[in-house]
Amino acid sequence: MSYERCEICGRYDFVEKHKCYPLFYVNFPDYNGDDWDEIRGFDASDAAEEYGKEYNEGGDYTLMNDSIIIFVSEYPDGRESKKFEVSAEADILYTVSEIEE
Repeated sequence: MSYERCEICGRYDFVEKHKCYPLFYVNFPDYNGDDWDEIRGFDASDAAEEYGKEYNEGGDYTLMNDSIIIFVSEYPDGRESKKFEVSAEADILYTVSEIEE
């Protein structure tokens, strides 16, 4: 069994069992006007989260402690879209190391 990156969706999975997530269309009016971007997700909520991750990581983490309103549709023309608020928070990781003197 081979574990590889899918050329279509980019997810890593066992090739023999892999199924790409469905394609959704996302619109963030404040960023891309009337254009709809393609993104894959398990469902509309997952697609909204994936879009938020890409937007956040591509813009110097602009979503940290902030949010955006986006629309997600199963159709390229945006009909029957659902509205989502997407936000991000930073995780703080504490580490401790004993210092011997």
